[in-house]
Amino acid sequence: MAKTAELKVRLEPQLKRKAAAVYKNWGLNLSDAVTVFLSQSVIEGGLPFRMENAERPNAETLRAMEDVRLGRALSGPFNSAEEMIADILKED
Repeated sequence: MAKTAELKVRLEPQLKRKAAAVYKNWGLNLSDAVTVFLSQSVIEGGLPFRMENAERPNAETLRAMEDVRLGRALSGPFNSAEEMIADILKED
């Protein structure tokens, strides 16, 4: 399949240089590395590695994630950004 989609990413220049050096050792440029990462994410159905050292979500975030997964307590769809902001700012 031809590569026709574009992905723009903002990151720190130092991180970009370091990552480029890592992947260059594997014969990959950053575009190839991102493709490998995304392909493996699709295969795994999520991040292709464990996030053991990452900060754990708190209880409120876990409840919100579960609501999204189950399709409950969701707002929208919205017809405009203004409509979405009004929904966010409304008092329950």
